[in-house]
Amino acid sequence: MAEAGEFEEGPVPRRGRIRHGLTLVLVAALLGGGFYGAYNRVWGSEKKPVVQPACTPVTPTPPPTVKAGLVYVNVFNASDRAGLADETARLLEHRGFHVISVKNDPVPRSVQGVGEVRYGPNGVTVANTIAAQVDGVKLVEDNRADPSVDLSLGPKFQHLNPLPPAKPGSFTLNVYNTTWKPGLAGDTAAALKKRGFRIGVVGNDPQKSFITTVGVLRFGEFGKPAAGRVALQIKGLKLVEDNRKNSSVDLVLGTKFDSFVPKAQATVPPKPTPTPTRESRAGCTP
Repeated sequence: MAEAGEFEEGPVPRRGRIRHGLTLVLVAALLGGGFYGAYNRVWGSEKKPVVQPACTPVTPTPPPTVKAGLVYVNVFNASDRAGLADETARLLEHRGFHVISVKNDPVPRSVQGVGEVRYGPNGVTVANTIAAQVDGVKLVEDNRADPSVDLSLGPKFQHLNPLPPAKPGSFTLNVYNTTWKPGLAGDTAAALKKRGFRIGVVGNDPQKSFITTVGVLRFGEFGKPAAGRVALQIKGLKLVEDNRKNSSVDLVLGTKFDSFVPKAQATVPPKPTPTPTRESRAGCTP
């Protein structure tokens, strides 16, 4: 028996031991969580940067085309401009295309913008070739079985894309003098012949003009590429289109002509290189 004022020591009740154990586990968990959070705040902020996969620049390539001599095209007028199809067909034939027919557009619907190039499943490359002649045309696929195409000219059509300057020996160049300088046409023609031009008539201007500028280039609707090549040789020439139907060019020299562009510089400017695009794929940032 315990004396008065004393308590007898005995076993701790089972329920008390369980409650005591849960308290210890909870305290340990709280301490561990606090430590992990502190670790992340101090050391976890220094994470390695995520390395993005490299993007490969992709240079756009033009769609496949064929030679003009393999293209058979119908030229239709879908605008209110009389003679538009006839004029365009003549220019396409001069470029080597085969024109099947020329008429108003038979399709019973309105064509908007520059126009349309219509083609079947077997005429994709042929359609690309015609579309390359006109900026802004819309490609429209139909169910025709042959590789022919239709070029339907809309209300906003202006002209075919210009051809690059012709080769010097691919056309006839006439050289005329309108000044009081004797031998000017002959000397100029000789110099141009050394540059590869095919010289035709040389002498005084048959139109008896008197030009007080550098000079004039006369050419017809088929002579624009040829005139473009001659214009590279002499700065300041005025281009005048007349009604001739061949590709010949008249170089008519004026009083201010005195020199040529150096041969090394009298070339066609290089076409601008297409801007590379970024390959679009998941995880790749342009």
